[in-house]
Amino acid sequence: MKELKKKINLTINDFVMYEEITYFSSVSKVLGMIFVLALLVLTYIGYRATGQGGLLLFVFGIPVVSYLYTAFSMIPKKAADFYKTSPFLEFPPMFTLTEETMAIERRNNTSELKLSQILSIIERFGYFFVYISKNNFIILPKRDLNKEEIDFVRKVRKSLPRKQRRSPHKTTPAKALTTALITIFITLAIWLLIFYIRPNG
Repeated sequence: MKELKKKINLTINDFVMYEEITYFSSVSKVLGMIFVLALLVLTYIGYRATGQGGLLLFVFGIPVVSYLYTAFSMIPKKAADFYKTSPFLEFPPMFTLTEETMAIERRNNTSELKLSQILSIIERFGYFFVYISKNNFIILPKRDLNKEEIDFVRKVRKSLPRKQRRSPHKTTPAKALTTALITIFITLAIWLLIFYIRPNG
């Protein structure tokens, strides 16, 4: 097999997946929520131990509720609206992949790139994701591919340099550890400031 040529038929669930990946791939959003959640937990512990911090529980709880509302309500709604108005329904794009190039053909134009120009190709959640940039990627559902076609995409992916086979949102272990330690330090510092340094009353 020298070429994969496949019409991309996406469902509303695929659009939800696209929106969720785009949203949750933001490291700052995820780390920010972990930070707030950690503060919320520590504040609750402090409240149980000292009887102080009831108002802070409410304040820190607001972004947590907002985050959950966005994840489980706003993102699916946005995806559903996008799906209903998307030209994909009437004119599904045609995706072409060779060992050297990829192309996406839409209703009025065709975009072609050498594989050396794309950011990465990854396989996850029953899909292949072809990243053009960090927040611009093509979804190729594996449910629409037969075994030969899946093997071909894997072969092409395997032929890419290592950096083009990694998620563009993946962080190095050292960076992740450093960020985690900084987040823990700041969280504990704020918690100590709230419960032990401020005057009682």
